[in-house]
Amino acid sequence: MDYVSLLVLLTSLSIFFILQAIYWTLKSRREKRTLLLDQRLGRADGDQDADGLFREEHEGDWAVRLSNLLRAAGEPPEVNMFIQKALIYASVLFLFGLIFTKSIVIGVMFALAGAYLPYVGLIGKREKRIDQVEQQLPEALEMMIISLRAGQSLEQTIALNARELPSPISDEFAQISEEVRLGISMDEAMKSMVSRLPNARTIRSFVVSVLVLRQTGGNLIEVLEAIIDTMRQQARYEHKLKSMTAESRSNARTLGALPPIFLLISVLINPGYMTQVGSSGLGRIMMLIAATLYVLGFVWIGRLVNPNKQ
Repeated sequence: MDYVSLLVLLTSLSIFFILQAIYWTLKSRREKRTLLLDQRLGRADGDQDADGLFREEHEGDWAVRLSNLLRAAGEPPEVNMFIQKALIYASVLFLFGLIFTKSIVIGVMFALAGAYLPYVGLIGKREKRIDQVEQQLPEALEMMIISLRAGQSLEQTIALNARELPSPISDEFAQISEEVRLGISMDEAMKSMVSRLPNARTIRSFVVSVLVLRQTGGNLIEVLEAIIDTMRQQARYEHKLKSMTAESRSNARTLGALPPIFLLISVLINPGYMTQVGSSGLGRIMMLIAATLYVLGFVWIGRLVNPNKQ
């Protein structure tokens, strides 16, 4: 197969993936409108939730983990749409690398990077959403204290937070309230919130405190007030830590961006240079070693400047 035929084939595949992504996007929006209409009419809520639980139980472990990651990032838990998006990124970058370097090896490397980009963006959205939830948690706990003092139960307090608080923390409380309505115990519903928001230490502390208190008994209001005070002290400490490490994080971003920028400039200025490197066995080995060292260094620097991120 010559270069033109390969280019036509890859262009056709890219168009196919784009059309598939459009189809799944329209289908997801249509299903959301149908679900919203059913909820307003009070129809088939239990059947739809049961079907979703049945599908999740019979999906593969990787699909379940990816679906949970999409939920934690605030995205629709459509695994097929995410895969289509990754394939589109991979196809576009493969064409970009193939056109400018005329090397299939470089094109495959660009494709692998493109397929990984949506996952990196999803991780970033999840971390941003977790930070928003942790920032909104003190306000949620204060509202819970007011509701508990007014004589409401924990279930009623959580339902009130789901209605009154802004997103994204209201979505998490709404998920707990919905699971309890479907018959899941409060303990299991709160544990599932912790699993949806990994690395959220304040959420974990809140859930653990509530679960222990429900088993041993005690004054929930006093415990929530102590949690709020602890979170405020922790927020002051983290703000001070970010101020002290601002220069290091800026240097880490600069060092991490230099190799891709240098590679892109080399491809644009002299495509033949990268073609020669990718066409020889020694060159491919050197590029593989360089890419491995780059990834390890990127992860290492990220751990140094963000020690609390897992």
